[in-house]
Order: sequence, then C-alpha cells, then structure tokens
Amino acid sequence: MRIINKALVFLIIILLAIGSSLLVPEVREAIVDLAVYGRLTIGDSGPTVEKIYIQDESGVWVECPEPPDFFNCYREITPSGTESVNIRAQIYDSNNDCDINYNVNAWVCMNQTGNTICNANYYDTDGGSLSMSFVAPMINNRCNYSATYTTFDYWKKYGVWYINVSAIDTNIPNQPDSITRRWYSTMRGSLSYPYPGGDSIYLGDVNLGTWTDNRGENVTRNTGNVRLNISWQSTNFTCPICSPQTNIVIDNTNEFYCVDNDANRGNGCRYFDAVPLTTVWWYPNNGMRRCGNDPCSTDEDGGLNQANYTLWHHIYVETGKTSGDYNNTLDITSYTCDLPTICGTGGF
Repeated sequence: MRIINKALVFLIIILLAIGSSLLVPEVREAIVDLAVYGRLTIGDSGPTVEKIYIQDESGVWVECPEPPDFFNCYREITPSGTESVNIRAQIYDSNNDCDINYNVNAWVCMNQTGNTICNANYYDTDGGSLSMSFVAPMINNRCNYSATYTTFDYWKKYGVWYINVSAIDTNIPNQPDSITRRWYSTMRGSLSYPYPGGDSIYLGDVNLGTWTDNRGENVTRNTGNVRLNISWQSTNFTCPICSPQTNIVIDNTNEFYCVDNDANRGNGCRYFDAVPLTTVWWYPNNGMRRCGNDPCSTDEDGGLNQANYTLWHHIYVETGKTSGDYNNTLDITSYTCDLPTICGTGGF
C-alpha cells in the first residue's frame, strides 16, 4: 500500500510537469536595436577686422599699423595729379565662410582738420563711403576684402591719413567690428610757372623811359600738397647781337623790374634782385596756399585764391639802350613751409 502511494505521487508529479509544458509558450531570445540621434547648433560668429593694407606706388601691399605709427605705409603722388589708392582688409571668420551677409565698408579721412576720428560720420566726402568686395580664397579662417579710393588728389594736405574698415554680419544684430589704421601721404613741394608748363615768358615790346605794365601775363600754381615760400631773382637782361652791346641792369636800387598779381602794379610790386644779390621774397605772406579742389578754382582756405593766379611783369628801361631782343633768366626758388606761422610775412 505504501508502495502504491509513492507510485501514485510520482505519477501525479509527471502529469503535472507535462501539463505545465503544454500551458507555457516557447521562450525565445530577442535582440532590439535602438537608433538615438544627437543634435547641436553652431552659431554664426561675427567678423573681426584684423589688418588693413594699402598698395604703394610700386604695387606692393604694405600693412598699415595701429596709431601712432605708420612706418612704411605711405603713398606718393605726382604734381597736379589724381591717383587711386587700393585698400585691402583682412577679416577673421571662425566659421570659415565669410558669408554673403557680411557688409564691409571703408572710409578714408584727411588729416588737415586735425580730427583723428575716422568713421561713417567723418571721412573724405570726395571719396565717399567705399563698399568693399570679397577677394577669394579664404585661408586659415581669414578672408580679404578690397576697395579703391579714387580721389587721392595732389592738393590734399600731406601727412598722416586714416582708413577705417567696418564689417557687419547682417544676421547678427548689433555686432559691428571696425578698426582704424594710419597711412602717410608724403610731402611734395611743387610749383608751376608759367602754368601749365614751359620755361619761357615773353615780355613783349617795351617803351624806353617809362614803366611798361601788363607784361608776361602767366598763371602760377601750387601743384603740391604743402604751403610754399617763393623767392625770385633775375639776371641782367643782355643782348648779345646788339651793336653796341648793352645790358639792362637789375639792381633793385632803382626798382626797374618787378612782378605782382595786378596788371598795373596796384597791389605793391615786388622788385627783383640780380643774382647774386639778396633774394627777393615774392609771396611769403603766410605761404602760397595749397589748392582747394581739382581745378584749383579756390585755395585751401576756401576764400581768395592764393594758390592759383595770374602774374604780370612790370619793366622800366632807361633811354639810351640799343634796339634788339634782350634775354634774362629768372631764378625761382620754393621752400616748403608747413605751418603758416613759419611761412614768413610780406607778399605783393
């Protein structure tokens, strides 16, 4: 009986095991792949203006340094000329794209007012606001922009000038960046007489024993960028083919030969000395002014034109001179005088 009970229990256990296997579904191993994507945003950084260059007269690009230095960043200009100054700016862009949204402008400023500010509110209005163009390629996150200042005129005062370059990314409000650099316009003291060229002045026929006015009407012009002191001397008039040979002596004592800016000696004629006598200062009254525009229709002060005007010669020849053609040589010397206070006094 006890054996039967054990067999029965064993049988029940087997049946329970079989029944359980029929009720529980088959367990299988599964692999699940998850794709997770990250996201970040790189912002558009604004430009940084790093350097400004100008192209010198030999075609070399030279860097213009920070104030107050200018070193070799300079330009020269020919007398009575207008030239162009090529400008280049190096701009840093950490995004390395120099995108089309950059607005880059340059302003060139004259120094003659003593104003060291150079920006969109103060600049040489002749040149205007210069829109700079992108110059490919980009190298090391840096790009170049260029523009040309086309009104570098002979009459604009020599010395320190300024260039301001401003760069703005229009996608980033209130993020302008600008720098100002100095360059140097070299001094050129230049005078033209008779203007616009030549080396001969015909003084016409003269009457003996009387002042002959309104002779040798010619224009003189300051063709440089600095005020000038002018002195005149004259050799004696000689007539090599005259017989008998005679001279017209220029000695200033008798005041027989002079020049001024009035046809009738009305403004105080300045008499010539004969070389090597004392030099006669002709127009040192605060200096012969610079021109104030391209045709030199006004001077630097904008008032009476004392940079470009007509001169007349006035001659008194004593009686007893042999008829014939007489010649002399005028020695005209100009001295640059930067400040009016050192240009001397006098004038016509």
